[in-house]
Amino acid sequence: MLKQGKDLSKLYNVIEKIANGEELDAKYQNHRLNDNKMYRDCEECHITPDWLLIYKVHDNNLILLLFATGSHSDLFK
Repeated sequence: MLKQGKDLSKLYNVIEKIANGEELDAKYQNHRLNDNKMYRDCEECHITPDWLLIYKVHDNNLILLLFATGSHSDLFK
């Protein structure tokens, strides 16, 4: 991500919100990925329009599993 010039503080900000159980603002377009076999039952949010974060929060134990980050073409080939 650094090589692509991404501002990692944006990523860290989103991760912090998720880890704290905060609801993400609408601008992040957070939604569940039920139709994708690889990321079934995961959530996807948009850090920027073509920079995605795929994650899963497991039960109420605040176990945050970060699966992938990248563009649409990187993640859904």
